[in-house]
Amino acid sequence: MLIVVPFQYLPDRAAAARGHFITLREITMSSFALYLIGMVIVIGGLAYAAYLLHAPTQWIGIGVVVLLGAGIIGAVKHTRRRDPPES
Repeated sequence: MLIVVPFQYLPDRAAAARGHFITLREITMSSFALYLIGMVIVIGGLAYAAYLLHAPTQWIGIGVVVLLGAGIIGAVKHTRRRDPPES
């Protein structure tokens, strides 16, 4: 299993020399990132299914772009914070 760690979470050489390494418990993902990762997995599965059904490649690409755009809009919409009520 490949785990990609964002650059900001990588320890510097001094921290590594002290024996401090990043563990999975120290890395937290935002809801936005989890939503997008899930959407990319769904889009990949649908694109692969379309490929197996011999759909034209250009239409697969168009579908991927449209679904990715819809996924980003949905992720922003579902994970944004609500404005507090004005008093």
